[in-house]
Amino acid sequence: MHIHKLLVSFFISLFSGIGAHQSFQAQCTPPTATQCILSETLCSIDDLNGYACTNNSKIASECLPDYIGENTDWWAFNSKGGEVSISITTGLCQKNMGLEFGIMDDCPCGKHIAGKYNPCVAAKSVQKITVNLTACKTYYLWVDGCSGDVCDFTINTNSQVPPDPYPLGYINNDTSKLIQPICSGVCGYEFYIHPVKNACNFKYLWTLDGDDLPWNSNQIKLDLPNEGDFTLCVEVRESIGFNNLNCSISGPVCTKLMVHDAKPFPSPPSIYCYENRNSIVCCNGGSYHVLDLPEPVDVYFISCGEEPYVDMLGHSWPGCRQKFEIYFPKSTIPYHCDSSILLTTATINREIRYWDIACTNGIVQIKPVWDYNKICSVGETFEFDYNWYDQSDPLKKTLSTDLMLNVNHSGSYCLNIGTKAELDNQSAYCNKSYCYTINLDSIPGKSILIGKDSICASDKSNYYLNRMDTADIKQYEWTISGTGSILTPNPNTKSSIDIHWTSGGLKNICVRYVKNNMLSCRYCIQTFVKSNSNAGQDQKILGLKTKLAADPNQSGNWKTISGTGLAVFVNKNNPNSSVTVTKKGVYLFEWATDNSKCIGKDTVAVEFYTLPKRLNQATLDLLKNQDSEFVQNKLNFEIDYKIKNPVLTNEVFTVFTTAEKQVEPIQYSWIQLVNYSKFDGLINNLEGTPIFEIQSPPFPGIYLLNLYNTRFQKTLKVIVLDNR
Repeated sequence: MHIHKLLVSFFISLFSGIGAHQSFQAQCTPPTATQCILSETLCSIDDLNGYACTNNSKIASECLPDYIGENTDWWAFNSKGGEVSISITTGLCQKNMGLEFGIMDDCPCGKHIAGKYNPCVAAKSVQKITVNLTACKTYYLWVDGCSGDVCDFTINTNSQVPPDPYPLGYINNDTSKLIQPICSGVCGYEFYIHPVKNACNFKYLWTLDGDDLPWNSNQIKLDLPNEGDFTLCVEVRESIGFNNLNCSISGPVCTKLMVHDAKPFPSPPSIYCYENRNSIVCCNGGSYHVLDLPEPVDVYFISCGEEPYVDMLGHSWPGCRQKFEIYFPKSTIPYHCDSSILLTTATINREIRYWDIACTNGIVQIKPVWDYNKICSVGETFEFDYNWYDQSDPLKKTLSTDLMLNVNHSGSYCLNIGTKAELDNQSAYCNKSYCYTINLDSIPGKSILIGKDSICASDKSNYYLNRMDTADIKQYEWTISGTGSILTPNPNTKSSIDIHWTSGGLKNICVRYVKNNMLSCRYCIQTFVKSNSNAGQDQKILGLKTKLAADPNQSGNWKTISGTGLAVFVNKNNPNSSVTVTKKGVYLFEWATDNSKCIGKDTVAVEFYTLPKRLNQATLDLLKNQDSEFVQNKLNFEIDYKIKNPVLTNEVFTVFTTAEKQVEPIQYSWIQLVNYSKFDGLINNLEGTPIFEIQSPPFPGIYLLNLYNTRFQKTLKVIVLDNR
């Protein structure tokens, strides 16, 4: 088999100088053409798989869509039919504009059947197109630099065509590859292989002991006058393009012929099957009869889903087939000759490629767009029954029996399709439901509304309506979700707006408009706003250690801006790192982030404080002077108190006393031992019992709790913990 190989070599680009960029062309094989009519036709699109090069044409093509051609390279290739995928991976580009590419079905200036352009394939990115091609047809692949850009690129393909799509089987269907005996002197001895179907511009090449035979058919007849052993071979070749490139597609397959002298005919049976006609050893005559080859019987089969056809031998034949011949050895009655059928099968596997959304005067309409690759197209016919219903409706009440549904409110809608299919004398009826969820306030509008997928919170972002006829639109309605502001003056008269976001997260940008007195759908796209740095809330901490609380969704690092001593972080890259300081006081810490090229900084202030080892004179004086009457009252009345310790900030807690009867109201004061702040209050006992309720201060710390009235006084040390 002739295999067309591609040899691709690369040059490595070296960079020197500040901001300098120099690109060197790769050695590209096979060479491109600057015009499609000059392209040499390749055997298959897969001959370009792994192709790496730099677009080097200097000629612009007028045939490209939207007249985008600047420096167009061309290849022609023969199609085997079916689905083909082509990916372009761009490397470095001189102008950083990128490439565009596509497929045209004729030259020059044929129909464009697939492509990636507007927007271009950006530098250092990958784009893919997938298209169904017709067999035995030449197509033209083009690559062009956006605005004349020159880029390194690589082509990858997948035609989903097996390397040998036309199996020839064995000569005379003899798996032993040995045909014997053949009588010397025989004339018109017939040899055959299975015929090739659906190939393009092909021919059969027969050889005998390496010498070409003058036949172009799947059946030949040879005269074999001499005794001996001979080798008979056959292959199928395809000739394509104006250069008549030979592409080997099947074979060769060979068999050995053993030709011997004639022997007397030993009373042969009178009946021979057609496939045994060459095995009759009757060179000197005899009475026999060779049966005609049975005509293949047409068999049709149609089913729902992927159910296969099962033949008389129990073999399964899935998928789509048309006039596919299946052989059954020794299957006829009464002579047990070989027979065959021509099988045509179709499976009803109708799938939705995507949902089409349209608007008529503000009314949203949805309908399915079918994936016709799932249809066998072997002669089957269809009749359809449509039934729309609300997915949330348990009764599945019919909303419409048309292919298109008018949608009045957001929700999930299902389309049940009953398909009656017929293929010759066979029929099948299949049911299948497809559901689609639509939000009328957020209809996907990626091709209509254009803007960045992500942006930093501090940056300005632009969004615009991608329509050629915006001049006819006089009124717009722009809406955004989340905290942000539209910077554009009078946005409801503009097809483009600028937005400044003030918080991070996923945002919706929507627009609808009035054109020719008709209200459009509300089209929406999403953008992710990357948050600014957030170091967390300021803290006031008792002790010399705390845990910081920056935004855990950001990556960054901590550092100390200022403080009264040294600060040590457990993990500078952890937003919730613990930090220990050597001295009390106020420290300022910075949390710096680099969130996908969004650089930000934020600071948090932490006040560390400690308790005094003993009360100083100022504290004692404050206690002494806060109520002179209380200090001078030296009654001999004593009451013990029992309270829980520590307590939480702003907590109402219970005080138990040893009093056996109701006492007068008690006054209290909280005095903080660090900054000497004071909080006063009045409490009463509960229902005449020796139980009191008191509220703790709003700030944490170490406090002196003073309880007193005209009959007694009591001072307690209480720890108050943060309740936040």
